[in-house]
Amino acid sequence: MEQTIVALQVGISETIFYLHRGILSARSPSFEEADLDSPWKETQENVMSLPDTEPGIFEAFVIDWMYTGQILEQPDWLLLEGYIFALRYDVPGLRDHIVRDFYSAYVWGDEVKLPAYQLVSRAFKALSPERMLCKLFLELYEVGWSSDADDEEAAEERDKLPAPFVRELLVRLGRGEGRSDSVGYLSDFLESSDE
Repeated sequence: MEQTIVALQVGISETIFYLHRGILSARSPSFEEADLDSPWKETQENVMSLPDTEPGIFEAFVIDWMYTGQILEQPDWLLLEGYIFALRYDVPGLRDHIVRDFYSAYVWGDEVKLPAYQLVSRAFKALSPERMLCKLFLELYEVGWSSDADDEEAAEERDKLPAPFVRELLVRLGRGEGRSDSVGYLSDFLESSDE
C-alpha cells in the first residue's frame, strides 16, 4: 500500500485532513482515476480540495471508516449526509456500511420502524430513487406506513415529500398483490457482496 500522505482541504474553511494515498485508492475506485470530471481533484501535488463537503461530515465518516471500516453511531441525518458524500466521492463500501446501519435501525424481524419524513425528503432530493438507500426507504414505507400514525405536524411534513418518492410508493402499493408483509433481506439493498 502506498504510504504517501495526501492533504485534503475540506469545506469552504479548507480544514486540512491527512490520509494515506493508498487508503484512499483502496476505498474509492475513482480516486486514482481523478481527472477534470472527478470530484477528487489535486490542486497541487498531494493536496486535494473537497470544497462541497462539510468538515464535520468528513470527520464523522471518512477518517475512521477509511482506516478501520467502522463508524461510530451517528444520528440519521448525519448518516444520510455520509451516504451522499460516499456517492459523490465513489466510496461504495461506506455506502453499504451506512445502508446496513439504517437497516439495523429500522428493521427488527417482521417489525418495521419508519425514517422521518424530513429524512426521506432530503434523501429523495439529493439522491436518485435508484440508489439503494432510497430503495430501502421506499420498502420501509411500503411495508410499515399508515396515515393513522401521523399527527398534525407529521401530516404537514408528509405533504412536503418529493414527487419521486410519492410516485414510486404509489406504484409499489398498487402492484399486483398490494402491500408486502416484510422488508427484503439486507443483501437486497447492498451494492457489493464483498463487504
